[in-house]
Amino acid sequence: MLYDWFMTIIQAIILGSIQGLSEFIPISSSGHLQIASELFAIPSSFEIETLLNIGTLLAAVIYFRKDILAALNPNNNLFKLLVIGSIPLFVGGVLFDLFLKDVLRAPVITVVMLVSVGWLMVISRPGERNTGSLDIKDSAVIGFSQVLALIPGTSRSGITILSAMKRGLSAEAAARFSFLLSIPAVGGAVVYTALDMFINGELTETSTTVLIAGNIAAFITSLLAIHGMISFLKKYGLQAFGWYRIGLGVILLAVIII
Repeated sequence: MLYDWFMTIIQAIILGSIQGLSEFIPISSSGHLQIASELFAIPSSFEIETLLNIGTLLAAVIYFRKDILAALNPNNNLFKLLVIGSIPLFVGGVLFDLFLKDVLRAPVITVVMLVSVGWLMVISRPGERNTGSLDIKDSAVIGFSQVLALIPGTSRSGITILSAMKRGLSAEAAARFSFLLSIPAVGGAVVYTALDMFINGELTETSTTVLIAGNIAAFITSLLAIHGMISFLKKYGLQAFGWYRIGLGVILLAVIII
């Protein structure tokens, strides 16, 4: 009994650490959680993976606390931009949960998205605009790109950073807006999923223990990932992550075929 409990906690920490790192590093958190679940025989589900974002949400709120406080000022345009950018994902998320949640978790779809978005990263080039230059059209375009992140293998941070760079933002500005946009996106998904699990009686003592351990790991790794990504993108852009995604996709495709 103690051994099983210990192993469950270890598995939760593994999943939480992967979630925390890959939520902000553009390599696809859902895709890597699927891979880890298969490699380490860790039981997982869309719901558990979503609730592991409690830790990533808290990390983003703490890291960007000054930006969030500034957004609460009625004269600050950021709040409006974040709301506009979040609407497409909220609508798409409900439709995804109702009709596509299980269909799109097929391994081959994950591979296709890893490679295709990876290639877009390889050929991407940042602009020079800062977040202060963002307007409603920019926010809407970036917001609609978030809907693609519902497909495993896409990467929410990756697709939104790409979209923001396409609109002329610098890599650093694109990352900052992407990470800020994660707060309403992740918060909405967490609340929706938690309420659904609570209503259906799926939040058991075991699942709660797993979520606590996993989210502590996700919180710590998320803080590291946010800080590291902003610094990395200033110097190197997205190309390295693109090649990593393509390489991983090719390996996974070979495994699927074999």
